[in-house]
Amino acid sequence: MFAMNLAKKDRAARYAARRALIINAACELFHTQGIRGTLVSDIARRCHISVGQVYRCFHNKDEIVCKIIHSFFQLQINRLVTEDMNLKTEAQALAGTQTANTVFWQQGNTLLLEIYTEATRNEKIATILYEASRRLMQKRLARLRKYNPGMSECRLKALAEVMSVLQEGAFLRFQHRNIDKTEGEILSEIYSDIFRCIFTSETKKS
Repeated sequence: MFAMNLAKKDRAARYAARRALIINAACELFHTQGIRGTLVSDIARRCHISVGQVYRCFHNKDEIVCKIIHSFFQLQINRLVTEDMNLKTEAQALAGTQTANTVFWQQGNTLLLEIYTEATRNEKIATILYEASRRLMQKRLARLRKYNPGMSECRLKALAEVMSVLQEGAFLRFQHRNIDKTEGEILSEIYSDIFRCIFTSETKKS
């Protein structure tokens, strides 16, 4: 029985490792060739495995794309859940002046654009993208509610929408930026000014 359990764990570990290998290869190919320009056989070739082995891990290419969407949004959700709400940090993230955040945006920017484009012609991917975005919005709203207990629900929802627009817009703009460190710091200060304005206006009205 012990040997059987070890064998099962080993198979599960190898299966998970192969899925991760396929996802990483797909991300690289989608980034360079586009989703529509990438075949399952291309992914298999990049992984040095057979096409059949890819299909044993994923039913089709759409399922691979859906897994990438889930992973991408889950990273953002994890950040919202684990980090305290610090508006300075939020501003730095939008400005791309955080080292870890910069690397993340560089790797994910083009891929996310490709996924959004694919969603316009693929209903299944559009549905998955919508659901992932909805979950992220719920987590963002819960976070705002936690750190702003006296704020009205209507304003909390409006702020969650504003912050979503800022984040997604900044993310999509990242690949077109050509700014140095000083300009990035100024951009971060401007985002901080925006946050101070929208988070203090409720207090001023009361």
